[in-house]
Amino acid sequence: MNKPLLIMTVTICACTGKVQSAQSVPASIVWAIADVEGGKIGGVVKEKNGQLSYGKWCIGKAFLTDVNKYAEKTWGASYNLTVTDMQNTEKYGFLICREGLLMIMNKRKCSLRSAIAIYNGGRNGNRKKVCLEYADRVIRLAKAKEAKKNKESK
Repeated sequence: MNKPLLIMTVTICACTGKVQSAQSVPASIVWAIADVEGGKIGGVVKEKNGQLSYGKWCIGKAFLTDVNKYAEKTWGASYNLTVTDMQNTEKYGFLICREGLLMIMNKRKCSLRSAIAIYNGGRNGNRKKVCLEYADRVIRLAKAKEAKKNKESK
C-alpha cells in the first residue's frame, strides 16, 4: 500500500510524485486543531450528532473518505488510509487534517479561516457562527504557539 510522504509544508504523493497544490497549510494550524479538538491517539469520540470521530484530530469516516477520493482525483492514486491509520498514528491524522483543509480551500475557493470553519462544521455548513469562532480560536492558538516558539529560539 502506497502511503504519502510529507516534506516540509508540501505533501507529495509517494506513488506519483505529484505536488498537491501551491497552497499550503502551516503545520502550526494543524497542531492547533489537534489541541482544540482535544482527541487522543487511539481515541474514539461520539459526537453530538451520533457520528464517531477518531484520533487526535477527531476526524470522521466521511471526511477521511472525501480526502482519499480527492487524492485519487487529484493525483490518480488514493492515500488508501483507513480509520485505523488515522486513529492510531499521529502522522496520518496530521496528513488527513492538512490535506482535508487543502481540499476544502481548493474545492470551495476559500480562505484558510473558512476551511477551518468548514472542517469543524461538517458537510452541511450549518452552525456558521460557532464554526467561525472555532476557526478563530485555532488561529489564535497557532499564532500564540508560534510566538512562544520564536521567543524561545532567540
